[in-house]
Amino acid sequence: MAYHTFEFLRKRRHEPKWKLDYQIALLSRILYGLIIANVFVWGYGLFIHGF
Repeated sequence: MAYHTFEFLRKRRHEPKWKLDYQIALLSRILYGLIIANVFVWGYGLFIHGF
């Protein structure tokens, strides 16, 4: 499967051919965002309150 950008998939999110790929890309984007936010929150908490 060829790689497509998120914007490409977002424009085609209602087309049956691209729907699953869009959902996977969206969930991946959300998951990575949550992981990055978690790292910042824990990093800040450990920095302020010590190790």
